[in-house]
Amino acid sequence: MNNQISNVTFFLSWSFIGFSMLIALWQGLKMEKDILISGIRAFLQLIVTGYLLQFIFDAQSPYLTALVLLIMTVVAGRDASKRGQGLPNVFLIVTIAIGLGEIVTLGILLLIRVISFSPAEAIPLSGMILGNSMIAASIALDRLKGSMAQRKNEVEALLALGATPRQAASNALRETLRAAIIPTVDRLKTMGIVSLPGMMSGLILAGQAPTEAVKYQIIVMFMLTLTVSVTSTAIGLFTYKGYFTSYWGINEVVMTATGSSDKAKK
Repeated sequence: MNNQISNVTFFLSWSFIGFSMLIALWQGLKMEKDILISGIRAFLQLIVTGYLLQFIFDAQSPYLTALVLLIMTVVAGRDASKRGQGLPNVFLIVTIAIGLGEIVTLGILLLIRVISFSPAEAIPLSGMILGNSMIAASIALDRLKGSMAQRKNEVEALLALGATPRQAASNALRETLRAAIIPTVDRLKTMGIVSLPGMMSGLILAGQAPTEAVKYQIIVMFMLTLTVSVTSTAIGLFTYKGYFTSYWGINEVVMTATGSSDKAKK
């Protein structure tokens, strides 16, 4: 595969969008406009991102790199926190949880010298970390909301028997963490058999030996497993308290708010 893509080839790649629109039109999906707009948005956003990253890579500034990572973390926190609308301080909590996953994972990568804190290495890997953290946070928030609603009678009974909020919510928390971590664990099980991950495929296409590409991919998958575990655990432990009052009772306001925000989205 050529490392350089010609302008003609780049232009012809729009045929993928065109064929997708034709299929939508053929099947009467009424999604042609959405596909086109999404394609244009992706095109513009990625072009701008490409030039911005080129500027940052050329600058080679650790401060600028740290600023970019901070902005990425805040944006990820904002998007993921939408799943927990109604919870007190949900944006701050989710951003901190995602930031913890980023700091722990990136810190270990730097410590064992897999990467250096250069923009060309730290930013792409942080994109993977934050993307998976954001998904894990969204799943955890959604699952905790559902588990607390389903187990409301159980939680109230445990509180009446003298349990602390942490004890009363323990089953809901376990369900939440399992739901957030299971997708990543399932991906680990089928890696290399059912799917060839993006990073590994990209390295091979770029001319890297498959044996070397595999090493990088293994590190990345192990890295993402830790990221998801840290983020989802932090989300569960930081947010469950919002479902309780200071007098160890169910917070009906939060329970109603999170439920109504979910219905509004539907």
